[in-house]
Amino acid sequence: MSKSINILDKEYVQWVKSLVEHYRQSQIKAAVKVNTVQLLFNLSLGKEIAERQAENIYGSKFYAILSKDLKRNLPDVEGLSESNIRYCKRFYLLYKDVIENLPQLVEISDMRNLPQVVEKLCRAKQ
Repeated sequence: MSKSINILDKEYVQWVKSLVEHYRQSQIKAAVKVNTVQLLFNLSLGKEIAERQAENIYGSKFYAILSKDLKRNLPDVEGLSESNIRYCKRFYLLYKDVIENLPQLVEISDMRNLPQVVEKLCRAKQ
């Protein structure tokens, strides 16, 4: 079994703390990126459903069938329930005017403010 090295050197201890802090910050940044990408996927899915008028073309069981097909093809992915897919469309319809301007906002902000823009979108939905 390996034992933790007991170094009393203050510089070393500070360095370890710095590494831990940096790692935690990296985890938070990664989670924000994942959430942002997931949100953008959900908006894209909602847009495609709305633009294709999928309910009209595929019938009343469209959401249930799409949910089952996605779950079958992505068995390890959560959030593909029938109700979540319906929420994707509702979310898109609610914010489609803002979304059309989002690329311009992101370009202007140089990607630094994207998490804040996404957060504002989410808060406005509530």
